[in-house]
Amino acid sequence: YTISMLNNESDGMKQLVSEAVDIAGNLFRTSVNITLDNTKPNVSILVNNNVLLTISRIVNLVVSANDSAGIDVCRFANEDRAFGGWEACTSAKVWQLSTSAGNKTVVVQALDRAGNVQEANDTIELGLAVPLGPLTVTPTVVQDGDNLTFYYDAGTPGLTALINLTELRKLDN
Repeated sequence: YTISMLNNESDGMKQLVSEAVDIAGNLFRTSVNITLDNTKPNVSILVNNNVLLTISRIVNLVVSANDSAGIDVCRFANEDRAFGGWEACTSAKVWQLSTSAGNKTVVVQALDRAGNVQEANDTIELGLAVPLGPLTVTPTVVQDGDNLTFYYDAGTPGLTALINLTELRKLDN
């Protein structure tokens, strides 16, 4: 028995019944229960916990994948979509971005046990060269928990840091 991938059957337990009649008129019946799963898995990905800029090609991925029938495997690619092999889905993975500076995309595909595939992606800006020159800081007076932004010479924001005065006091001693 074959069911089309484009079927409109609802997901869930289905019973397939087979009947055969022999030449003497005897009826033989057997059945098997199967689970029909037409639903793609849920998958999401975050590159470096969703920060916007990195200066390293090595990034950390946070992956979430789930499905009612269970996730089988995942695979990953950069923006060129040259996927690596299928591997066990894990919630954390170290990944290398493609070469050259610019906007980078990491794609994950998750395959469930029924053969349904879903994908997700996240982007990050790769800045391989840090601008040199005067650095200004805003705000000039900070309190614990403030965001501190470093600006390069042309007023371009470079890096934002969260101030933790307790840690700064430790460094001062």
